[in-house]
Amino acid sequence: MNQSTDSPPHEKAAEDLFNYALDREAIKWLIARLPEDVGIPPATIEYELQLLNIIGTGWAVSYVMESSPGKPPLVAAFWKSVFEFSGTLSETTGRMTGQTFDYFQVVKDRLDNYVKILSENPDAREPAVLIGEEFARICGNSGNIFIRMTGAKLFMTIMATVRRYVEAAGLL
Repeated sequence: MNQSTDSPPHEKAAEDLFNYALDREAIKWLIARLPEDVGIPPATIEYELQLLNIIGTGWAVSYVMESSPGKPPLVAAFWKSVFEFSGTLSETTGRMTGQTFDYFQVVKDRLDNYVKILSENPDAREPAVLIGEEFARICGNSGNIFIRMTGAKLFMTIMATVRRYVEAAGLL
């Protein structure tokens, strides 16, 4: 069976969105535009951007498809893919380093962090600002405007891309 043409729409969408969540093009673009003296190691920023890309994609699907009947199977399939990927990454990292590593727990902790910030500020006019502030704090410098803007920009890009995808796929 060909996954891309014969599977239910939510499975195809989950696969596409999962691949988008792992795509590094936007991350590379954002990193390349940071000032050299940003004060935070680029590897830290890149690592946190990848986490935000995964989390933001999952969150955006839930938000954009708020009351759509297709939301539960799509969200479940997306997070199942993240869980499976995380298990493989954790196992590989553990073998390479000789230490236990649970990437899914890292994803879950970051998601909880971002959700907490958003839920503590339900009247925020621009959630991306809150995400950017929290992103900068996680990276180690909450006052760094460049890091704040980088996190906010990625979050806004994710929201817009997921919305366009879901609408184009006729999933709303």
